[in-house]
Amino acid sequence: MEIEELPGFANRWLGAWTRQETGHLLAFYQPACFYADPAVRQGLNGKDALAAYLGKLFFRFPGWRWEVLELWPTEQGFALKWQADFGWRYPGIRETGLDLVVLRDELIERNEVWFDRSRLFAERQSGTDWQLPARAQPKGL
Repeated sequence: MEIEELPGFANRWLGAWTRQETGHLLAFYQPACFYADPAVRQGLNGKDALAAYLGKLFFRFPGWRWEVLELWPTEQGFALKWQADFGWRYPGIRETGLDLVVLRDELIERNEVWFDRSRLFAERQSGTDWQLPARAQPKGL
């Protein structure tokens, strides 16, 4: 992918995260991709593992919104500074974070995410976190 194509790619990719379109989002990733974020520090290998995780993640954070703040091309992809609004369950919580994205054949081969989750944890511990009754929650949350 050419350097001038990276901002458009990043905006389309974060748009898929915002819309929570699992199939569309997975189309940005290699079949044997690696994904890690603060909740899955050990990482996930492959699209099937990522798809299962996305279902849980999208349930937890409906209505979130992602936007590109800065992008730095690298030899194998890009580093991305972003801002996220965590949606109606967490009103007012906006965080800034970084992604490292390694591309192969114009698809994401490796995606590592870093941000401070302490405000989200504080919101959950305060009891103001919106919760479904336990019987209605998907397993693994």
